Amino acid sequence: MNRLVGLALSIVLCSLLLDGCASYQVVPEELQGRVNHALTIEQVRDRPDLHQGQIVAWGGTVRSVSRVGDAIHVEFTYLPLDPTLRPLPDPAAAKGGFIGIDAAHHITQPERLEPGALVTVLGEVWRPMQGGAPPTLRIRDLTLWDRYLKATPYPPGSPFKGSRPFVFWEGQRVAAE
Repeated sequence: MNRLVGLALSIVLCSLLLDGCASYQVVPEELQGRVNHALTIEQVRDRPDLHQGQIVAWGGTVRSVSRVGDAIHVEFTYLPLDPTLRPLPDPAAAKGGFIGIDAAHHITQPERLEPGALVTVLGEVWRPMQGGAPPTLRIRDLTLWDRYLKATPYPPGSPFKGSRPFVFWEGQRVAAE
């Protein structure tokens, strides 16, 4: 009987631990399968009319945020994404910029978009650019990445003393479809 209770308790604890380890989904369920991850900013710059209407995932840092009429305009510096769709925080990797327009009020917390903030933008390639303007996206979803350090102590009995620092990135949705 004690073994059965121990086994049941172990299963419950493992399931709780695994639930806590679930990773943040940058692409929300309603956009799954609709995002063209292969479409780059360079391709859109070269042939904007060909890619109009496609949904892309681009990373970057916020340059500026403004309200124009009823819409929110955000200027971004483009940064490539890693496999988890988090922008690589390396200024040397910057490849120009793009504009995001939110006229449908998807951005729920625009005050959190401070200059320099790392973001992943899911947006629809919008009207062809005029006169060398940067590519423009209609924002469908936006993830703000917060960086934080966490010190983890070494396990008891370890030959090492103190703690080891880890850098973590936490994604938070500030826009949703």
